[in-house]
Amino acid sequence: MQRMPIIIFSFLITFLSTSSVSSDDNPCKEQNGGAYTEAPCMEYKLAIENERLNKAYKEALTRSKEENEFLPDDVVTLLKKSQESWTTYKDSHCDFVGLSRGAAGSWSGWHIDNCKLQMTLDRMKYLNAVFWG
Repeated sequence: MQRMPIIIFSFLITFLSTSSVSSDDNPCKEQNGGAYTEAPCMEYKLAIENERLNKAYKEALTRSKEENEFLPDDVVTLLKKSQESWTTYKDSHCDFVGLSRGAAGSWSGWHIDNCKLQMTLDRMKYLNAVFWG
């Protein structure tokens, strides 16, 4: 009788481990779906790079705080204003770019996100270089 709980437990472990959803929910694996697969993929890529951008921004803020005492102006405040302005510009610029490409429906969203992705990558590169060297 003691073997029955062990067998049930083993079965549950095996069943749950094989039926769980993969932790890799990358929509970029889908192909041949046009805007219906490309748009979620672009959103996925943008979300990943936004996380990396936020990390780069926080690290740049930390480095700016360290340098702030040696500079005549408050570079921390300037960096914060710069990031806010950049975000506003990125959003409005990419909305215009996406909608002016002549794409209809979901493709305009793809163009908007693609623009934001490229600008995010450029900004991340810049922020990673702030006060290094």
